[in-house]
Amino acid sequence: MSQGKRIDWIDTAKGIGIIAVIIGHFHVPDLTMRLIYSWHMPLFFIISGILYTDKPFSELLKAKSNSLIRPYLYTCFAVIILGCIKYNLQNIEINTAFVYWITAGLYGSGLSHLILSLHLPQIGAVWFLLALFWAFLSLHFCLKFKYPIIPAIGLLILGYSTRELWLPLSIQAGMAATLYLQIGFVIREKKLLSKLINPSALLFCSMIWLSGISFGFGWLNLVSNYFRYGVWDFLFSLSAVVVILNLSHIVNKIPFISPPVRFVGKNSLKFLCFHTLELNLFPWEVFIHGSYANEIIFLMKITYISASTLILNNYNRLKCSMIKFQS
Repeated sequence: MSQGKRIDWIDTAKGIGIIAVIIGHFHVPDLTMRLIYSWHMPLFFIISGILYTDKPFSELLKAKSNSLIRPYLYTCFAVIILGCIKYNLQNIEINTAFVYWITAGLYGSGLSHLILSLHLPQIGAVWFLLALFWAFLSLHFCLKFKYPIIPAIGLLILGYSTRELWLPLSIQAGMAATLYLQIGFVIREKKLLSKLINPSALLFCSMIWLSGISFGFGWLNLVSNYFRYGVWDFLFSLSAVVVILNLSHIVNKIPFISPPVRFVGKNSLKFLCFHTLELNLFPWEVFIHGSYANEIIFLMKITYISASTLILNNYNRLKCSMIKFQS
């Protein structure tokens, strides 16, 4: 698998994943929730491991700071500005909004927490960027060991066992995610993709996944390191990810469906950031009601996020065009 070159089916998998993230933030039935949460975050971490190339720590730190921390900070800045505007329109003091969102950004959690009687608000979906940042750094050091899987498992256990006192910046989520990255890295290094992406693997893992869902598995939430059934939820999530990777190969070959899904996957980071903005600040449910409210809101979310992504992607070209026009 060549490095630095986009891989269509992986973009398709990321597209399916980010769409699942958006759906998962609706009030959906428990079955739908478990079908989504059993794999959507593990998928992204495993794909990140598949694509990971180890490099000197200073280079890794710089690269991941630029690709993960920078968009996190940009998103937080946008949330603070728009949050203050929203509060002002609601006749609420801007200082209140500023303190609330700056606290959320500094805390960097995907869920609100009450620690020592102090309410720490959530920043939303971009917690993933922080967790992935820590997971990349952790994986780098895990790979220094003869058996990297051992410290990776240790980090998962540590992150899981300390979840009752949630640390800032999604550090514990990054601890748990390291093992998923390690698994993805091994899949690529050992050239296991051909063994995992084939009809036999799809059938076998689908049976495990759907059987597990029918028995109540799927309550896995990496935003807070919640594994209701412990190691079984972890193992169950791996079978679900194998199914999604196989389905991504199938979807990638379907005309009219694969191009838009790949577009979403190629821009999954931007989709995540724009989704965080609307998730925190857009009161969709206040204006949209009725039997098909969720479907209408979903289409509006996708339209807004896609349009924002296209504008951002073409910003430099539009800027150059404006300068040329003015001259």
